[in-house]
Amino acid sequence: MRWIILPEDADPELQLNYAQVLAIHAALLPTGEIIYFGGDEHDEQLWQSGHIDNTRLFDCSTLQVEAYNPHSPTNDVFCCGHAMLADGRLLVAGGTEIFFHQDPTIHHDHMPGLRNAWIYDPFTRVWHEVAAMSDPTPQYVNPGNPGPEGGRWYPTLLTLGDGSILAMSGHPSSHDIRHNNNIPERFIPSSGSWVSLSVPPVEFEVIDIPRLYPRATVLPNGWVFCTTPLGSIAQSQVIDPKTGSRRFAAAAPPEDTVTTDPVMPNGVYWGNFFTQCASLVLLPLAPPNYVPRVLICGGNTAYIIDLQRLMDAHPVAAGDPATMATTNPNQQHIFYRGTDADIHHIFWDEATNRLYQDSWTERTGAPAAAGDPATMVTPNQQHVFYRDNNGAVHHIFYDEPTNQLYHDDWSKRTGALAAAGDPATMATAIG
Repeated sequence: MRWIILPEDADPELQLNYAQVLAIHAALLPTGEIIYFGGDEHDEQLWQSGHIDNTRLFDCSTLQVEAYNPHSPTNDVFCCGHAMLADGRLLVAGGTEIFFHQDPTIHHDHMPGLRNAWIYDPFTRVWHEVAAMSDPTPQYVNPGNPGPEGGRWYPTLLTLGDGSILAMSGHPSSHDIRHNNNIPERFIPSSGSWVSLSVPPVEFEVIDIPRLYPRATVLPNGWVFCTTPLGSIAQSQVIDPKTGSRRFAAAAPPEDTVTTDPVMPNGVYWGNFFTQCASLVLLPLAPPNYVPRVLICGGNTAYIIDLQRLMDAHPVAAGDPATMATTNPNQQHIFYRGTDADIHHIFWDEATNRLYQDSWTERTGAPAAAGDPATMVTPNQQHVFYRDNNGAVHHIFYDEPTNQLYHDDWSKRTGALAAAGDPATMATAIG
């Protein structure tokens, strides 16, 4: 295996210009192509003239830049965020609204961001504009330049386990008084819309200092682990991507850098202005215990953090637990409603000498719980019942022959009246 500069053996001038555009952003597509784009290519003259259509396709089989030009979104996608949807399409959100020193108000020294969002379909090779990111007006109005708030310049977009995409941080628009968009939001593919999460306390994310391209990854339990210190307390944190609730997880990465020109006061790992230079990856989950470990690199030193402690922690209970007996004598199970309104399941497995946790509502897409669960066991199946916010009684069950979880709404199926209290279960004799 070796590295080569394309086209191989060509003269340096041809190689230097072979990409045709500056690849600020790139994504591998299911078609075997790489789409790369740069918007204004960090060129103020291109931004001023509106020459922002700078996108190309690279064919991984032929190692050629394709003659076909997929073009670009009509807004400037320099320093946007992007992430893959489950069907192989690419979501792009944010970008550059105004170049440095062009804003006459409080954002003169910054680059305000856009709310626009687009999806690239690699099968039809067409861009489609979708709903813009959330506008929290009039919560953060800039009196010197009122208008739609929100938007993001240099955000992080992260694909979640349920197929939605989380957008976090980045500099908001010039109409927004904040220098950091501290309110995460999720793109819901089924509706094509954005849903804002809760506003975090300043300890977890500030609004007066830009936080650019936070380094984050999804953990096996569905939480988002962010190494970048975003708040007034400089620690890494975990974020519930459904509600936005947060808690501190570990110390921040060491301050580290690879250059003193320009000076990086917090190094490359902290996500302040001009420090969005590092990379983060969740390492392969390896037996015997499949412990999640995260690698961050880009400074003089690379670091790995072991997150088993986080995986062993469980969401706080909002009600009383219910127990369940199973036909497996080597396991013990409890269920409870968390403060996130999920029905959580914890079980002890003697064979591996470990506790495990998952959310049965999250795994099945069942609605939030308003009451405590009730449990029941039948041959080869384990059942959980609970009441939602509308009084409907929901049923989730695990089927051992198919090794699958299933959900249905018993109230809807039967036309039963809304429940005012928690359900009770009853097992019947069989045989």
